[in-house]
Amino acid sequence: MTLTLTNTPTSTLTPSITYTPSPNATNLALLAGSPAPECANFGLDTTTTSAQFKLGSPVIVGWTGVSSAAVYLVRLYDQNQATVVTDKTTDTKYTFSAAQIPTVQTYGWDVAPLNNDGVQICPSRGGLFLVMP
Repeated sequence: MTLTLTNTPTSTLTPSITYTPSPNATNLALLAGSPAPECANFGLDTTTTSAQFKLGSPVIVGWTGVSSAAVYLVRLYDQNQATVVTDKTTDTKYTFSAAQIPTVQTYGWDVAPLNNDGVQICPSRGGLFLVMP
């Protein structure tokens, strides 16, 4: 009997706090200057956010809060960096419904804290997740 071992690659994604698919002028200006002190701890919450999901399941993403934020702008991007979802929430987590994620692919997302006037306070943060069959 001959035993043949094969190496089957697996893909593992690690959420990244640096994913910004479309650095708009506001985000670039915030990155160029000194961020507000309340932005120091703003980032991805890895206890809420996973890197892989099964197709047909909702996807939950989370981030650490910013004390002066009135609302958070959340965006979802497909693998071509086209915006799929834009929404606002006052919570520090967001659930993308299964209907908003219709295909097996890698998606990007980001979140930006906005003040009472709708002005972005900190540079956007976000990550990537893979939707599996």
